[in-house]
Amino acid sequence: MIYAKLDNGQLTLAPTTVIIDGLKVINPKGEQLIELGYKPVVFTEPPTPQEGYGVSCTWEENELEIYQVWEEVELPEPEQTDGDYLLEKLGL
Repeated sequence: MIYAKLDNGQLTLAPTTVIIDGLKVINPKGEQLIELGYKPVVFTEPPTPQEGYGVSCTWEENELEIYQVWEEVELPEPEQTDGDYLLEKLGL
């Protein structure tokens, strides 16, 4: 399980070393990280976007966990290159 905090929409992963009661703890257990304010992270599969769209990931949280949220976003039109322009003018 991965633990993290959500800061201004950005996921900040839990460190592998923490100080608890003045003691250095390497690879803390989930319960210890929860006591320090970290939450379990739930990853989800992205949806299949419709044609002309892609997906963008954001993070949300509730009292128990941080979870991944997907949103469809329109893809920008590709820019025409000089080569594309010439092929178009030549009818190719």
